[in-house]
Amino acid sequence: MKITWGSPWYPDTTVVHSDARWLGAMLCRNQLPPLRHQSSETFLTLKPSSLQPTAVVVVGMVVDLVDLVVVAVVDLVDLVVVDLVDLVVVAVVDLVDLVVVDLVDLVVVAVVDLVDLVVVDLVDLVVVAVVDLVDLVVVDLVDLVVVAVVDLVVVDLVDLVVVAVVDLVVVDLVDLVVVAVVVVFTRHMNT
Repeated sequence: MKITWGSPWYPDTTVVHSDARWLGAMLCRNQLPPLRHQSSETFLTLKPSSLQPTAVVVVGMVVDLVDLVVVAVVDLVDLVVVDLVDLVVVAVVDLVDLVVVDLVDLVVVAVVDLVDLVVVDLVDLVVVAVVDLVDLVVVDLVDLVVVAVVDLVVVDLVDLVVVAVVDLVVVDLVDLVVVAVVVVFTRHMNT
């Protein structure tokens, strides 16, 4: 609600004020020119001399009551419309988060799994192949060297020892026996 008044001395000038108590006080003191009270499409022309203090208070109360109703309606519209819009916006944001973010997560997980399958498994295969090659080259080569060394050192050494022992024990012993028999036989023949 607006309360407006115009000055008879300045017809093109209109003053607007929303404080009905201030206007009422001014009217009681006859300090305002003729008053025009605007409510919706109804216009009521009041003159300062026709307003009593009680009427001014009633006008102020009505204006304040209208202000309260307007504020209540505005708050109700804000509560219904704005909060509803907020809920819709939140729902849309949650839906977008659910669809887009979760979809991105799934794509990222799929890509990571693919990279793991291709790269990590390929690296594993290469490592296994290298290990097998090292095993083939190094371990088998070591086995060959060990076998050769054992054959050379142990077997050949045993052969040499056996030959030496056989030569010493058997051959030399046979020679000694033969010599002894010859000596004994010769002595026996000489006597």
